[in-house]
Amino acid sequence: MDAAIREMGSQHGMKRPPTLQQFVPFDPAKKLSEATVTGPDDKNMRVVKGAFDTVIALSSPSVPGSAAVKELEGHG
Repeated sequence: MDAAIREMGSQHGMKRPPTLQQFVPFDPAKKLSEATVTGPDDKNMRVVKGAFDTVIALSSPSVPGSAAVKELEGHG
């Protein structure tokens, strides 16, 4: 998967790709790996990859997303 992402990124070219500032390798206990990068706008971003439940717990649910989940739960 990582190779596919890098390949697509190289095909679409970026004038200034993100610069890696810090990398934390995959931790099986946390089920997560992460990196801090500086984007083309000079802002730092946190990039994570890991188990769905772990990654989703890091984000805030959106109102439309939460409504869709409740609707789907109602269907069993």
